[in-house]
Amino acid sequence: MKVEELLRHVADNVEAGRRVGHGLLFLGGVSSSTSVNGVAFDSCADYTLAPNTVTINGIEVERGVTVEPVNGMTYFTPAIHTAKLHRSRSWRSDGYDKECFCRGLAFLDKNKAEDMAKAMLAFQNAEG
Repeated sequence: MKVEELLRHVADNVEAGRRVGHGLLFLGGVSSSTSVNGVAFDSCADYTLAPNTVTINGIEVERGVTVEPVNGMTYFTPAIHTAKLHRSRSWRSDGYDKECFCRGLAFLDKNKAEDMAKAMLAFQNAEG
């Protein structure tokens, strides 16, 4: 993560009233320290944005991509009605693609789409 990205993220957190490090994932390492708003950060390279997660039926899973895929790119959606628990599609920016994206259900990794489907099914399986 670049210094500018880290500082912008921290500034956004402060402006929104969140804790300074909200949404940041510390990757470890030791380096020179920078202090922002009373909170010390090691090297900016030691940080990345934390995965955007949601809790479904008590299971925390990653939400889908936050940047629309480019046309023609393969993406995956959870598919609770199939044995594979995912469905692959080619991004065409059509209504279905946009709806999946807006709902956090478009993934570039099929395993993450499957994890989302498993979380969706957890309630049914617990009852069932």
